[in-house]
Amino acid sequence: MSIEGVYRGIKVLAWAAVGSLIATTVVCEVPMVAAAFEFSSVGISGYVLAIQNRNWANSGKMSGF
Repeated sequence: MSIEGVYRGIKVLAWAAVGSLIATTVVCEVPMVAAAFEFSSVGISGYVLAIQNRNWANSGKMSGF
């Protein structure tokens, strides 16, 4: 694989990550979309806190799962 191919792949992965973050934010924060998935809005501060603590589930703190 050429360097250009690797660079193109990295760009695709970066845009996929951005798109995923945007889609997750829309589902969690837009009331009409959240209601369609039966979510309750947690507010932007709760959402930011959850994003910051995203590695909590992998840290071994979830006993019983």
